Amino acid sequence: MSKVLEPASLAIRIQVWISFLIRLSFVAAGVFAFFRGEWEIILVTVAGILCLSFPSLLKRNYKIVLPTEFEFAITVFIYAAILLGEVHGFYDKFLWWDIVLHTGSGIALGFIGFLILYTLYDQKRLHASAFMISLLSFAFATGGGAVWEIFEFAMDNFFGTNMQKSADDTMWDLIVNALGALLASGIGFLYIKRRKTERGFFHYLVRRFLEHNRRLRP
Repeated sequence: MSKVLEPASLAIRIQVWISFLIRLSFVAAGVFAFFRGEWEIILVTVAGILCLSFPSLLKRNYKIVLPTEFEFAITVFIYAAILLGEVHGFYDKFLWWDIVLHTGSGIALGFIGFLILYTLYDQKRLHASAFMISLLSFAFATGGGAVWEIFEFAMDNFFGTNMQKSADDTMWDLIVNALGALLASGIGFLYIKRRKTERGFFHYLVRRFLEHNRRLRP
């Protein structure tokens, strides 16, 4: 009799397979673009593949292990931002696509920054107030958003792409990214203040991250 998978285990397997298919779709898009001579798409897909290696770089260089749920969220975001947004033109088809993704990136980066700092705080390797941890999380997320805009600027100027669209678009990207970062860092601040009684999805994320990074290197 075959063993029945637990719902959590089944969900993780599904996430792993979807992540694999997304990576495969990036490779396929790059190969098809190569045979059609679409060099702009090749550059964008290569950039996407490099972004997908972010969790591996964290693990190898900083000993930071992201749970499967985190890696899956990052993979889906990169797929939506680069393959759907840039290659398939979703930024032009849906005016709200850019705003949603940059707000989401601010929230995601804010959470990642908070989780890393909170893990060090929980392990007594970092001595800081809840406000300072939240402030540093906000700075991490807004800095990440700024680096992405610099990347878009470089792609547009050196390779002739149109990732920035306009100066107004760049400024709104930074604004909504900052709002997302503010939301994430604010939730983190409240979590530290109420962690003894905290429950819910954010508590689950923190617990999962702590389980995977008990020996996080400061």
